[in-house]
Amino acid sequence: FGPVFATPGKGRPVGLPALRQATDATGVPVFALGGVGAANAAACFEHGARGLAFIRSVLAAADPAAAVRSIATACEKLVQRAGKS
Repeated sequence: FGPVFATPGKGRPVGLPALRQATDATGVPVFALGGVGAANAAACFEHGARGLAFIRSVLAAADPAAAVRSIATACEKLVQRAGKS
């Protein structure tokens, strides 16, 4: 679902409130895409996303491996927080 955030080539971003509306309106898992990265992954999950697409965040990074590590670290922190609640 997206683009949630600004990203080249995908049109105007729909934003997090629209992501929440989409996740609330359907019984199927919704994946957030479009401008998603380590810095905003948590917000996507908090707005109901069940998965994320990090295409440009990885492929356009100066160091794609470092980008993947950063995203993985952010997601691990989310899982740890979820396990504590």
